[in-house]
Amino acid sequence: MKRILILYVDRDDDIGVKAGVKTPIIGRDANLKAALLFALRDPEDSDVNALFAAIQLFDSFRKQEGISCEIATIAGDPNGGIEADLRIRRQLDEVLKVFKPDGVILVSDGADDEQVVPIVQSKVPIISVRRVVVVQSRSVEETYMMLIRYMKKLYEDPRYKKVALGFPGLLILVLSLLAALNYLEYATLAFGIILGLFMVLKGFSLDERIVYCYKRFENWWRSAPILFFTTLISIVCLIVGTYVGIEGAMGSKEYGVNYMLAMFLLAPDPNSALHAIDILIVSAIIALLGRVLHFWLTSGIEVYWQYITGIVFLLLSRQIFLELALLVTGVGSLIILLYWVILTMLISAFLTVFFMLRERLKKGASKE
Repeated sequence: MKRILILYVDRDDDIGVKAGVKTPIIGRDANLKAALLFALRDPEDSDVNALFAAIQLFDSFRKQEGISCEIATIAGDPNGGIEADLRIRRQLDEVLKVFKPDGVILVSDGADDEQVVPIVQSKVPIISVRRVVVVQSRSVEETYMMLIRYMKKLYEDPRYKKVALGFPGLLILVLSLLAALNYLEYATLAFGIILGLFMVLKGFSLDERIVYCYKRFENWWRSAPILFFTTLISIVCLIVGTYVGIEGAMGSKEYGVNYMLAMFLLAPDPNSALHAIDILIVSAIIALLGRVLHFWLTSGIEVYWQYITGIVFLLLSRQIFLELALLVTGVGSLIILLYWVILTMLISAFLTVFFMLRERLKKGASKE
């Protein structure tokens, strides 16, 4: 018996926003109930017709022999973009856990919904795509009403009002400011900059990526605040250390590569108490400490010995870098450098062997 899934996709989640229905919706009765509720809330929405068309298609297949049929509705996100596609993928996985079809008949009300074809096709074969087009009356009065309706949608729908209101509003604001400051001669330049930025943002989907990164950072902050703050501090230290090092290297009197690298490490001055290498090592240690604290406080698991060994290695390697830089500048000692290299290797090797033996003994004791 062939198993077919009638799948209706609402990429902008009108059914959730307008009707308050949670997706995925599986089964004829649940979909019919959702369609009736949706129709009562917004009978003019084309998604309503597409959902009823999906139910009608399900009824026609159900009557055929040798076919096991199911209907489901999944939805994306009102803002579209990556978030909508990720949500559709998650909901499709939920549907496929309940009903495992041999193929899918995809029902949609427009090209926007049909963008999910690759997502669906990556999970299950698509037999057919049915696009539901609502037949409109061509009378002048109804055409006028339809234009008014679409204009209203243009200024109320979150997907369109950013372009319809936001972009012109920004232009008017900038032109008004230029007029108030008597700089209207720069109006063309300002218009070009704003239009160029807008086209770059939309052309490369940078706005979607910014929103996606913001949500990722927000989730990161909520789930791992210690890791978030320590990573942030580590990045700041890395930037400061790099800046101090570059300033020191550019201010050196000699321009050989080795000498400039040495001055980068010794910046701002070879005789100062704090050097650029100190800030860079502190940056790495803070990042490792953040991971140690995060795993220890949130999971209650034992601190990974690799992190502890790494922190000790970084602390000891600070002196290796300093002695190497001093040797390049002509004031260091090769014997002291070798001493620190051997000491660092011995301590790091000892810690590694110690923790590995300790871990092996614990595993042996747990088996007994």
